[in-house]
Amino acid sequence: MGRVCELYRISDVDIDELSKLSYEESENFLDEKYACVDGELHHKNDTVFSMDKGWDIVKFLLKKVAYPKHEILNQLDTRFIKSKEVKLIHKTIKDITIDDIMKVLNIPEMIEQKVYKAGVDDKNYINYHLKTYKTAFKKASELNNGIVIHFY
Repeated sequence: MGRVCELYRISDVDIDELSKLSYEESENFLDEKYACVDGELHHKNDTVFSMDKGWDIVKFLLKKVAYPKHEILNQLDTRFIKSKEVKLIHKTIKDITIDDIMKVLNIPEMIEQKVYKAGVDDKNYINYHLKTYKTAFKKASELNNGIVIHFY
């Protein structure tokens, strides 16, 4: 698992095509088209939603806030999320606030669970990543798109 995470808004058809490719071929496609700032599909905060090292903290905390109805958020542990699941994830996270997140923040538990960069507890830093997740899933949901989760 990489240190930086990007969420790519992408059609279900393209997800189906990517899933037919080898891992290396799909990575090359994503790197060239989305990850590269000169890529034809790289449109910041439209098709590409970038997060740095706080992505795993927020993913962990979103699941804690949504518990016990968080099973759909297990999709955040996968690579390809189709539009149907994107809509369910958006519905699950859209009303979660930074205050909700901070109430369940437990650094010792995150360290025990091996959450990447678990020692971070800066509210603004965490909120940035929360907003990125929410924005990406809202946009994809509105446009009936899926999401690809990409690490590097």
